[in-house]
Order: sequence, then C-alpha cells, then structure tokens
Amino acid sequence: LTLLNYALLHQCVYKNYDHAEKLYRAALALDQTNTLVVENYRLFSDERYPGGVYESCGPPFSVVQRSNVVEERLDWAEWRKMIDPLCPRKGFEVFWFNRFTKMTRFTEPD
Repeated sequence: LTLLNYALLHQCVYKNYDHAEKLYRAALALDQTNTLVVENYRLFSDERYPGGVYESCGPPFSVVQRSNVVEERLDWAEWRKMIDPLCPRKGFEVFWFNRFTKMTRFTEPD
C-alpha cells in the first residue's frame, strides 16, 4: 500500500501524472490482486483523457506500448500516428507519438 499512497500523492497533490502512473504500475507488479490499487489505477487511467480530471495532452506511455502504428510519413519526421485497440474512450483511439522525445498527443503535431 505504500506505493499506492505514493502514487496518490503524485496524482492528487503534485499533479505529476506520469510519475503517478509509474508508481501505480510498480504497485500492480507487486500485487495484481490488490483491489485498492487496481481500482484506483483504473479510475486514474479513465480520467487521463481530454475532459477528464487528470487530462494530459496525450495518452500515457503504457498506452503507447500496447498500441500499433497506423501511419508514418517522411514529412511527419519523428511523429507516428498510432491506434490504441483497448482504448476505453470512443474518439480517442488515435493519437500521435514522437519516437525520439517519447511525447504523445491527441492533436496532430505542427
């Protein structure tokens, strides 16, 4: 439960959502059956999309890892258009991923 508390601290107080996600994932790696960790991580993940309480400009890196490249073009440079087959929110399945900076975003980069 220590990792869960630390994740909640980063989520709710520090507003450092990327670090909170890493802590949640570490807590889940230690105990995937802990309902407090599982439920808090699910709620946190659901609210990371635009319009959510913890929205960010793009999905977390865990989403990138389970996603597939939809399209790449030379004129996009380091950006790839990705699709998340397990996306819980309709309309946010497609996102952009920068393979060098590891940044993600829901809007097309300039």
